[in-house]
Amino acid sequence: MDIYGLVSKPYKQGIKVKTLEEYSTLVFNISGVDAVDSTIVVQMLNSSDAVIKETRAKGGTAKLNYVIPGKYFFRAYIDANGNGKWDTGNYDADCQAEAVYYYPKEIECKEKWDVTESWNLTSTPRFRQKPLTITKQKPDKAKQLKNRNVERAKQLGIEYLKTKGIRL
Repeated sequence: MDIYGLVSKPYKQGIKVKTLEEYSTLVFNISGVDAVDSTIVVQMLNSSDAVIKETRAKGGTAKLNYVIPGKYFFRAYIDANGNGKWDTGNYDADCQAEAVYYYPKEIECKEKWDVTESWNLTSTPRFRQKPLTITKQKPDKAKQLKNRNVERAKQLGIEYLKTKGIRL
């Protein structure tokens, strides 16, 4: 009721809550680093490399509940200072950035699935871990060397031997 005594029309809004069968659960058994003593944060990423969910690993196990079915990528970082976020390095303080690791494959989660994966963080060198699908700057394809003398000779109608660089 407002100050003039007018009452608004009733408004009814329903919500639909998904059942547990419409979700998936994902568990990572983490190894390769001292997973029991370290604070490891595992992030679930979409195909655009954006964070969807995040959880802390406890005792070398990271569990993601209520995962919407789809295909996902994963990364983990060791939270050295325990502040719950990834920190860049600090040159003045002589501090390196916190280590980041990528799960090398895409994982598909489906309804009613409980997925358990083993993840050795150090099994692949870190510079090769990030899947090419979510890499923003793709590596250049092999560059082809062009022999401009051959092209110029073809335009002039002259036969040119590529191996010796001799015109005939």
